[in-house]
Amino acid sequence: ILIATHRTYPVLGGLESHVFKASSSITAQHKEVEILNLGFTRAAPIQTRVNNSFKTVAVKSGFILDGAYPLPILSALQYYAQISKFRPDIIHTHGRYFISTLIASAYAVFNRIPLVHTEHIEGDLYFKNSLLAKLANLITGIFSNWLIRSAQEVTAVSETTKQHISQRYGRYARLVPNFI
Repeated sequence: ILIATHRTYPVLGGLESHVFKASSSITAQHKEVEILNLGFTRAAPIQTRVNNSFKTVAVKSGFILDGAYPLPILSALQYYAQISKFRPDIIHTHGRYFISTLIASAYAVFNRIPLVHTEHIEGDLYFKNSLLAKLANLITGIFSNWLIRSAQEVTAVSETTKQHISQRYGRYARLVPNFI
């Protein structure tokens, strides 16, 4: 199982903790897990480490917004290559607003690999500039519709997020609470 995410442990947050604990749970069932994230490190193009018997591979990315969000202009192909190298049977993405989700879900759909998507937030992106907000939400809306409809399984980490997916996309989401 390949888990594609924006960031992962030791970065702390709800999504990161959820991915770490879910990976630990899956490997306890004797299944191979690789976490592939984009923007975990600035130190090396690819960093590999093993935690609780699963492997984390981080693809270095350019950063914007004071280092808070990776912009994978040059690293997108490297991220795609890492997915190909792992040759997953299942791809599990987290969060619809991340470039890592776009790349991994496209790989899954184009290679006919089962796709599971876990949504962590509801609502739209916020920008102070209303024109930028409209443009960003139009683009992410198109991608979100495609992603939610393409995934074989959709999960949500809260009842609110589950209801949002149902109301906005007309899709059932299984509730898998955050592990925090």
